[in-house]
Order: sequence, then C-alpha cells, then structure tokens
Amino acid sequence: MPRPLPRASGPLSGAVTVPGDKSVSHRAALFALLAGGPCRASGWLVSADTLASLDAVAALGAAVARQGTAIEVDAAGAPAPALRAGGAPLRIDCRNSGTTARLLCGLLAGWLPPGGPGVVLDGDASLRRRPMGRVVEPLRAMGARIQWLGEPGRLPLRIAGAALRGCAHA
Repeated sequence: MPRPLPRASGPLSGAVTVPGDKSVSHRAALFALLAGGPCRASGWLVSADTLASLDAVAALGAAVARQGTAIEVDAAGAPAPALRAGGAPLRIDCRNSGTTARLLCGLLAGWLPPGGPGVVLDGDASLRRRPMGRVVEPLRAMGARIQWLGEPGRLPLRIAGAALRGCAHA
C-alpha cells in the first residue's frame, strides 16, 4: 500500500519547467511569420512536425534561428520575393505533418499576394493519404484559390493569393 506524502511543514517553493506543446509551437512559428518583424519564443517543442512548420516559415521568406527550445523568426523579408513576382510556385514539403499542411492552407489563402505564383503544399506518402478537404472547402467558400494537383481532397495542392471574405460556415 502506498504511503501518503507527509504534510508540508511550511510553504512550498521552487520552479517548474513545463515542456513545450506541439500545437502551440506550430502556431508560434506561423504567427511569427505574420508579425512582419522579429519574434522570439522559448519553450518551443522540437519535433519532426514542428520543424516542418519552422522550415516552411523559412521557405516563405523569414529569417529563422533555433537554439535548443528557443526560436527567433524575423519575417521582415516575407513573403519571399519569388512569391510576389512571376515564376513557378514555391514548393513546401510538409513532410508528415498534417498540422503544418492544414494551418498553412488557412494562413496562405489570405496572406499570399494576389497575382503571384502561389505555393504548392505536399508531403510524404502518409500525409498524401490524409484528408484536407475539411480545411480547403471552407476556405474556398471564403474566396480562397486552392487547386488539387492530384487526388481531390488530398495533397498536393496549390494555393494562390486571393482576397478572402467572411462567411457563415456550418
């Protein structure tokens, strides 16, 4: 039978370091891209998925630095010049991160400059089997320009800049 902990003889004090959160870490990297200037975050969770998001931010034109669980993103150079002018769409490999792909769909739909070449989101074979329509269809209802490049509802897809409008979605 486990012994109960003894009663404290006085107040407790100390410091606890909470591990990073994957969901928050994805969003910290992507929100930093939207900031248009330098952003720092500590306690960032280092994982294959969150690194896919951080690499996407760099591909979109932000300067990115990581030291352990701290990241610094300076989005002053974003969007990348190639996204503003003609040429081929920028290709971003989301690897196996569904969160990276889905969050980027929403971010890019309203952030990319209209008239530019857009961005192709792709991933590994496993990610290409995962559904993306539940994110893409509401964005299309808002005016997003998203095109399936393979099987409908699955990666790869191309997103071009567009002016979005609000809508009710059930």
